[in-house]
Amino acid sequence: MTEQGRMATGLSDTSVEAERVQIEILRSMPSWRKLQLVSDLITTTRILALTGLHERFPAASSEELRRPLASIVLSPDLAARVYGPEPHPPTIR
Repeated sequence: MTEQGRMATGLSDTSVEAERVQIEILRSMPSWRKLQLVSDLITTTRILALTGLHERFPAASSEELRRPLASIVLSPDLAARVYGPEPHPPTIR
């Protein structure tokens, strides 16, 4: 919380009143709904990452994009430890 009793969310494009309403809605949600929202965000992020990879590597199959996706999702270092080095140019530079 900030000095004014307001949560510091960093939403510079959101009015104080709108932010208050958003926080109130989130706090009143049941846990299962919050988890569903997080799951939906993860799915959307994965789709966006795959879309970007398809644009960068248009000839690659979905199977070939699994390893570069791991670099995005896990981090290049962790993905290399788990799956080995990428066969393509680095996904993340």
